Amino acid sequence: MPSKTGKIAMDTTLLAPSLAALAKSQTSSVQKVTLTPKNGGNVNNYTNMLVDPVGLTPAIFNAGVPSGAFCISVPPYTPPVPSYTVGNSIINEDGSVILSSFISAPPNVNVQIGVLQIYYITAAQYSVGSAMTYDTYSKVIATAAKCDFTTGYTTCNVTYNADGTFKVTQAY
Repeated sequence: MPSKTGKIAMDTTLLAPSLAALAKSQTSSVQKVTLTPKNGGNVNNYTNMLVDPVGLTPAIFNAGVPSGAFCISVPPYTPPVPSYTVGNSIINEDGSVILSSFISAPPNVNVQIGVLQIYYITAAQYSVGSAMTYDTYSKVIATAAKCDFTTGYTTCNVTYNADGTFKVTQAY
């Protein structure tokens, strides 16, 4: 088992431009994992990454994963070739997988990924499955509705006003 721990907190909408193109050309593997709840509990919050062949083991419970996070155990390998990334992914309607936020996977490390449950809603044209660069992201959130569930809210109602602005109402 890896001996080091790297803690990464991510907003699940960011991609670095150079990594976005890389993600589209790589073999990918998807494994459903559950975020560790605030009140604890035995959830499947931990998976092991495999490098030959590329894959992820079925998720299991690991008591060391903090609340709001999941963990990917990265095995030893010699970078820069091969190069691996780990993070959050989405599955598009056509079944293709896109890493929605990710980092380069350091070898021989447990990567704990804290998912910030903050979502932005806006009216814009964007191709499904295409990577959003930081520059585009910065422009989009300037006028977007922000639904922040990190404070405990469980519901978010967003109204698009006639003047192009948004009204956000959150509740417990």
